[in-house]
Amino acid sequence: MQTAWFDDLTRLVLSRTGIVVREQDNLCKEIESISRKQLGLSPVELLAELQHSKTASSRAWRELLAFLTVGESYFFRDEGQFKLLSEHILPELLAQNGNRLRIWSAACSSGEEAYSIAILISQLLPTLAIGQRPDIQIIASDVNQLVLEKAKQGIYSEWSFRRVDPAIRSMYFTKQIDGWKINQNIQQMVKFYYGNLQEDLLPAPSTPFHDFDLIICRNVFIYFQAETVSQISSKFVACLKAPGYLITGHGELGLQGAKGLDIISIDNLLVYKKNILMPPTPVLQQINLKPQALPPALPQKKQAQLKPKAPVPVFNDLLQQAKKYANNGQYELATKNSHEAIKLNPDSPQPHFVLAQIAEVLGNRAESKTILKKALYLDHTFLPAYVELFNIYMHEDNKKMAEKMLASALDIVRLLPGHTPVTLYDETSASELLLMLEQFQTSL
Repeated sequence: MQTAWFDDLTRLVLSRTGIVVREQDNLCKEIESISRKQLGLSPVELLAELQHSKTASSRAWRELLAFLTVGESYFFRDEGQFKLLSEHILPELLAQNGNRLRIWSAACSSGEEAYSIAILISQLLPTLAIGQRPDIQIIASDVNQLVLEKAKQGIYSEWSFRRVDPAIRSMYFTKQIDGWKINQNIQQMVKFYYGNLQEDLLPAPSTPFHDFDLIICRNVFIYFQAETVSQISSKFVACLKAPGYLITGHGELGLQGAKGLDIISIDNLLVYKKNILMPPTPVLQQINLKPQALPPALPQKKQAQLKPKAPVPVFNDLLQQAKKYANNGQYELATKNSHEAIKLNPDSPQPHFVLAQIAEVLGNRAESKTILKKALYLDHTFLPAYVELFNIYMHEDNKKMAEKMLASALDIVRLLPGHTPVTLYDETSASELLLMLEQFQTSL
């Protein structure tokens, strides 16, 4: 049974960090156990200590946040985004700034992301010795101080390299008894700091947190409420130089209140770019910047996976091309390919979903709803249709129908294994999508 102190604790954590804590899987009992064993405090005493201490310096906050936040990552997580950084964004920024860069890895966890970026830059600037890199600054921050300590040590287990070429590991790490140690020339490119995205006043010119060319904050916003997402995204905009980039997780392309950002597509992946004078592109803004919106379904599988080599068009080729055209704003071509795909496989809901997205972008919401309902007629378990209909009904202030669509989406995603990637939501697992949907349900 949930207790009063737990309710007060969740509200306090939300106000101090923006993190939404929900009672599940005996979480209340686990926090009570941690409080008694590690801090020697009863739950009520823990709550009082949290209320009367600073988030950054309190041992109670340190232990609690270490328990509540994800402290596990791995190097080069999300191959598509790192390829985008390596082949497009970083070369562009280096050329634009004369090999001067300021990068912020926000919510960096145990440091794998920040060090991966440092390795990429080292590969892009192989002729520069360490002493010639004073203008390459990689700032990494997290609210979890225990993982920051691990990041500063730079020692990692085999599990952190589970998707890394062994040659890369051998080149940039040294094998030790307790794991793999990041080489010093890479380690000194990254500086780690405690950072609370909710509480910190940003930008802060007296600190390193200002005037960034690139901010990366992935798989974080799914743990926040919509209001918190809006506030933090506005801070990111203020901390970016124009035209700098903001990269989020695939499941988080729906920042609210982030004025001053354009959403652009590079190699079929969406990123944010701070504009100088022009407002965000209206069409792309309609796709992604929706109140309580989930990630768009259009920019899906990596371009490298597209292999349209057969002389006769096949269904998957047409579908992937339709998504690519739609994402690039070539709606006539996208519509043509979608209809061709339907002819080849009239029972698939996916090309209908692309057509529904196009209709929504062009302002034909009623048509979009009709097409989505047809997709559900073809497959009543087609999760993306329920999610998109939920978004539409929320726009229309039709709370009853929105709740119905959300309930159906929740029923489906709960049947999926937590680690399973969700169809049409690249790099988003079922467990991550479930968190988002439950967050929306709580806010209704």
